[in-house]
Amino acid sequence: MISKWLEQATRGQTVWLPDVREGCARMEDAVPVTMQLTLCDGSKRDFSLPLPRWQNEQEQQFVKQYVTACVYNTLSACSGREMAFYLDARESEAAALLGQLDEVFQVRRTARSGYGKVINIADRLCRAFGGGRFAFAVRPQEDYSPAPDAAPVQGQLTERLRQAAARCGSGVCCGIDIGGTLIGMHLRRVAIPVRLSIKKIGEANILCARTRPKYIGGARAVYQEL
Repeated sequence: MISKWLEQATRGQTVWLPDVREGCARMEDAVPVTMQLTLCDGSKRDFSLPLPRWQNEQEQQFVKQYVTACVYNTLSACSGREMAFYLDARESEAAALLGQLDEVFQVRRTARSGYGKVINIADRLCRAFGGGRFAFAVRPQEDYSPAPDAAPVQGQLTERLRQAAARCGSGVCCGIDIGGTLIGMHLRRVAIPVRLSIKKIGEANILCARTRPKYIGGARAVYQEL
């Protein structure tokens, strides 16, 4: 089957990802793999990702590109904090191929390009939800626990995002602390010191501050100065 797709590509014909996915699902000798995505809110979703067995390096590269495309499409649509692959521990070649995703998606780099851009988005969402950075994992099938088959409540994620935005926006945008009255607790996050030429009013020290949004995207985020 892989050779058929390669011949099709060689003739300049398009090889569609849904066709490859459907063909792999029909293969009796395909390596069964469960792809479990942990979303940014902690919920989980399971996807079937049967891997065809390859006979040479060219076919192996085709399978690698197929896996990369499936992973990229899933992360583009759902994002998440972890993508774990569960398969028979004896399938060492398939496990090794899945282990290359860290490099393909540049997970351990700070400056990413190409496929790595989808990890940039995942990392930002993870930080916004209070989680760590995105990660891939390859685990034995016996460690697999099916994701709960409960339909998500409509609008649940939207409401959580609204609550997070409201928490960031509560408080005042700027203030003057005269005599150490501790206005910091009333400021929005993130507070930035403002240094004035006047340091005191009478004997009372003056401390001023303004606020700005969180730089969730790191140096790549650009906000208009307030």
